[in-house]
Amino acid sequence: MLNRAILFVMLSAGILAISAPLKAELVYVDQGVIYETLGDQYWFQDISLFINKNYYEQMDAVSDLGGNWRMANEGDIYNLWLYSSMEIGEAFTPSYTVINTYNSTVSTGWRGRANYIFSDNTLNDFSHATPNIWKENDIWHEKIIFGSYPDTVSEFLGAWVVTDICPLTSLELADSLYRKIEESAISSNIKKSYLNIVRQIIDSIQKDKITNALLKIEALSMDIQESLDNGSIDTTTGSSFLTTLDILRITL
Repeated sequence: MLNRAILFVMLSAGILAISAPLKAELVYVDQGVIYETLGDQYWFQDISLFINKNYYEQMDAVSDLGGNWRMANEGDIYNLWLYSSMEIGEAFTPSYTVINTYNSTVSTGWRGRANYIFSDNTLNDFSHATPNIWKENDIWHEKIIFGSYPDTVSEFLGAWVVTDICPLTSLELADSLYRKIEESAISSNIKKSYLNIVRQIIDSIQKDKITNALLKIEALSMDIQESLDNGSIDTTTGSSFLTTLDILRITL
């Protein structure tokens, strides 16, 4: 582990290289935003927000979100489709849930338009790719992609929406991390220590002391990694904290 005095010098000199995490994860950040680590992209969690709209209305709804949100293209879907049906389904809000009272089955789907052309032998006209995930009761089915016409409107059909730029500010991310730590099940002593450092990060951001904020981020990252190494916190919790710190670092 780096000595913290050395770490400060490296940060000040711009020597320390900072990279995004390499582990494939879909991590909930805050405010309905999911971070996909391998593609380094941010996904809009609730695809159901765009149901009951045709393609053009969905594009308008995406534009109304502001920022750099866009309907996902083929490359974006390729990145997302590297994950399993269950991983995607557990991260995103489904576009529909149907309960069949006849046989008591519950079908849940994550069906949304993407912004690229799809064609197969059954569709002779212009259509958009529609990546689809489906779960019946507790059984996950394979991911599939089919087509939907631009004028198709359905209560089952939402949209996959993504951005390459974090839609949250550094202060929003720091506040989110504070809440994650506060609500976690880690020991009170570790929680108190982590929260103290996050308060210092928030204070540094508010005072525009970016180098100091980066130093505190690295200090907390090292503390969390040490807790992971000695088993003081579980892998899922620690990984979530570290990923949020990685994103926060990039936004500063």
